[in-house]
Amino acid sequence: NEDVPDYIELYNYGMESVDLSGWSITDGEDPFDGSFNNYVIGANEYLLLAGEDPFFNAAGDELVAGQDIGNSLQFDIGLSTSSDVMMLFDADGNEVDMVAYDADTGWAAGNDFRGRSLELSDPYSDNNDPSNWDSSTADGTYMATEDGEYGEDFGTPGEQNSNFTVPVPGCTDSLACNYDETATMDDGSCTYPDYYAGECDCDGNLTDCTGECGGDSFIDDCGNCVDEGTNPDDCLDADTLPTEFSLSQNYPNPFNPTTNIMFDVAENDNIQINIYDLKGQHISTLVSGYFSRGSYSVTWNGANDYGIGMPSGLYVYRLVYNDGVITKKMTLIR
Repeated sequence: NEDVPDYIELYNYGMESVDLSGWSITDGEDPFDGSFNNYVIGANEYLLLAGEDPFFNAAGDELVAGQDIGNSLQFDIGLSTSSDVMMLFDADGNEVDMVAYDADTGWAAGNDFRGRSLELSDPYSDNNDPSNWDSSTADGTYMATEDGEYGEDFGTPGEQNSNFTVPVPGCTDSLACNYDETATMDDGSCTYPDYYAGECDCDGNLTDCTGECGGDSFIDDCGNCVDEGTNPDDCLDADTLPTEFSLSQNYPNPFNPTTNIMFDVAENDNIQINIYDLKGQHISTLVSGYFSRGSYSVTWNGANDYGIGMPSGLYVYRLVYNDGVITKKMTLIR
């Protein structure tokens, strides 16, 4: 039906409405006659741009863009059947989108005598890749002849593309706890174990002192890693109480995401354990307070005092007590 006007359809796949006032659409050189002023295209809405020639429906009714068809504006669109360029600019003259089709480079754009309605299968794909476009075979509402008959031209102006596959939102990261293998569009909902809190899996299990995820070993009252069922205070024998201040090498080392640091307090004292980077900048205070004689353990989660995770590298940890300082190094691996 040679009377069907050329048309372009815009689709807003964003989450917010867009005010098109001041926007323009061109053939790569000159703008098509028409105006977007005061038109707001809603999220997930279509906008049909076509000239003053009418479309026809099954009843043979004349329907003109910008007058009789919802979500449409009248633009003097004129496109070549085999190759052309379309460019969309915002009110500041910034290029928003461009499509350059050519039958000689793989586009199903027709020939010099007859064009086709092309449909983009996925609004999130590259619309300059001809493999993402199909030649429509649908009898759209407005593609009838003036006699109300279909079959001469195909397309779905003013309607959803017939080849459009609705994206399935969800978590597309296979490493996430809530990975959805059916999702085709990541919606930002992916969740992961809270490594800073010591979680090692999606069930919220913690790494025990042996490094086993979900294990039951624990640190007893003397700061030792012991098996489940051991009484925490079995180690509190007078003969086993420390006689000097000490700071043990952290374990595991290297570590990610957490490590344990054991230290001995030889007499009641105010104790601090601080962490520094190799430049001497303070990272975190793990311990600060009064401790009785005994053996203790503290865990570092690889973050600074503000809860921000630190990068891989070598760090210094320092035990400070009334009469001295003990310093050791540890390695964090991300």
